[in-house]
Amino acid sequence: MTLVETYDPDNQFSFPYLWGTTGIGYNPDLVKKHLGENAPTNSWSLIFDEKNISKLSQCGVAFLNAPTEVIPAALSYLGLDPNSTNRADYAKAEALLMKVRPYVTYFHSSRSISDLANGDICVAMGWSGDVLQAADRAAEADNGVTVEYVIPIAFSKSLSCRQLCLGIITMHYLEQMSRRPQLPEGFNDVDF
Repeated sequence: MTLVETYDPDNQFSFPYLWGTTGIGYNPDLVKKHLGENAPTNSWSLIFDEKNISKLSQCGVAFLNAPTEVIPAALSYLGLDPNSTNRADYAKAEALLMKVRPYVTYFHSSRSISDLANGDICVAMGWSGDVLQAADRAAEADNGVTVEYVIPIAFSKSLSCRQLCLGIITMHYLEQMSRRPQLPEGFNDVDF
């Protein structure tokens, strides 16, 4: 709500319409094939450690075309404040990104939905809703592809438990509501 307060002092008139997370969508079978049983799927090291991403580049790695998501993730991986305003921190993030850049198949903010679902790539930095959509599409296609989503541990540390839990509950509620066109009883009675 602090960010919303930038545009609406005291948060009197606005609220976040949608909320999600940035994480990693991946095909567990392909990741296991290229990195083995102990692949660090719950860590940004999956895509920011050159040892890992160089191997995963054989099956395809996508990054979001969203600097406001990629740079904070890189900062977090480096153990730095993802909201840093320190130029030296950004230089370190740039160096990291330039090191892994040769192994990134493409930068795009929605193409990974179909590519993960079809098995055309094995890993994508993506938004939770997009990766969950890819998982649903793969299941609907019954093509043998499994897609999973994780919020990497290092990035989760920047969120309070309350923020993370509220976000997950909100995402679950919105997902359930999108599957039922009718509003729950009493929802119309809420005075906004």
